[in-house]
Amino acid sequence: MPVNTETLFEVIFQRLLDERKDFLGAVDGTVMFVIPGNGGGVWSLDLRKKGTGKVYPGRSDNPTLTIMIASDYLETFLAGKVDAEWAVEHNKLGIIGDKKKINAFATALGGGKQVGLRAALQ
Repeated sequence: MPVNTETLFEVIFQRLLDERKDFLGAVDGTVMFVIPGNGGGVWSLDLRKKGTGKVYPGRSDNPTLTIMIASDYLETFLAGKVDAEWAVEHNKLGIIGDKKKINAFATALGGGKQVGLRAALQ
């Protein structure tokens, strides 16, 4: 059953940030998700303070990273079922901002292991 985008951000992402708070300081910024398409929207993750992470609907004033991904592709991508490089090449994913922060953000979310979002979505 597909995950509702609002539930994904406001429940799953927030729970994950609470669980992985020791890794959030490395991001030291905000990550904004722009999700066009049916059921999409805009959500921001404030990861500026070590040990805290907050998800809120709407735009960040000055995001460190902006991730654009189509609503019909979001869950598949976050579950780790498709390679990020392939997604960029096929216009399924766009990233704007400090690309050096991508690895810190991935680590904060579970670093590609069967934890975090991947586990929550399976």
